[in-house]
Amino acid sequence: MKKYLVLAGLSGLLAVGPLPVAARSFHGRLDASVWYGRGEVTFQSPDLDPLISSDLVYPFRGYLGEVRGEALISFRLGDIPSQAGLRGRLARHIDLQGTATDSDWSFGWRWGYSEHDSRTRLLIWDVDAVFSLFPFAASGGPAVLNSLESGLIAGYGQERYQTTARDGWGIYDGWFEEFSGRVMTYKPDFSGPRIGAYLQSSPLSGLTVRLEAILIPALQAESRARWILREYRFRQEAEGTGFNLSARIDYELTDYLGVFAGIRRVDLNADRRGLESGEEGDESYRNQPIVGWIRSQYTGYELGARLLF
Repeated sequence: MKKYLVLAGLSGLLAVGPLPVAARSFHGRLDASVWYGRGEVTFQSPDLDPLISSDLVYPFRGYLGEVRGEALISFRLGDIPSQAGLRGRLARHIDLQGTATDSDWSFGWRWGYSEHDSRTRLLIWDVDAVFSLFPFAASGGPAVLNSLESGLIAGYGQERYQTTARDGWGIYDGWFEEFSGRVMTYKPDFSGPRIGAYLQSSPLSGLTVRLEAILIPALQAESRARWILREYRFRQEAEGTGFNLSARIDYELTDYLGVFAGIRRVDLNADRRGLESGEEGDESYRNQPIVGWIRSQYTGYELGARLLF
């Protein structure tokens, strides 16, 4: 992770270059929001027996709280108003629930299926370097063009999940079975360097519209799990890519206070070079290529307030 943090920092510095001596001002923003998220964490894992595979799906829906901070310096790059700085974000679950499912397949036939109540704990953080320009600030055109801001983003982030499945029922080879207590715990982590861009404009006084796209080109996924019913523990790892698309509308109530609403779509898909190690009873295996994918996909709807300083 340290290697990616250093690379992200260097990318930001290279993008910004040496700041002009006559920097105009420093300013910052602090956001606090609550958002409703709906999505799922899944993994697909063929068994050691090549004729058997398992699909586990952990849906979640509910609320998360989030805080974001940004510190920027404004300056002129030649005749173009510009900004550079750092931003960070921390989000945590408030209440995320769902119904976990486990499907076992052989020759295209599902011979085992179970459902369980589940709760998910989620922690998200990221740190980015930001550089932006206002290329049409002096164009004399319409407000939507004069206020247009375009920016580049480089950083690092991580999403950490812990889903616990309890109780429920299952059908295996035609036999019905009920479960009581904790059945399984699954703990996937997704992390990697982030690069992206955004566009922002203020078509009306006090109103700002922002679109942002983030790519995670070297996504790393690692997971730990325990299937309590079978005394089965396993660890997984895989590589892939991810993206984060978001749109937000801000409205400034005063010079120092604003409100905003937004929507985001996140897709983390580690589907390459998947390996699994585990123990079941007295038997164990190491680094078997039996992980089809580890994924997290969700959509979030956000409401919050912003403090400007």
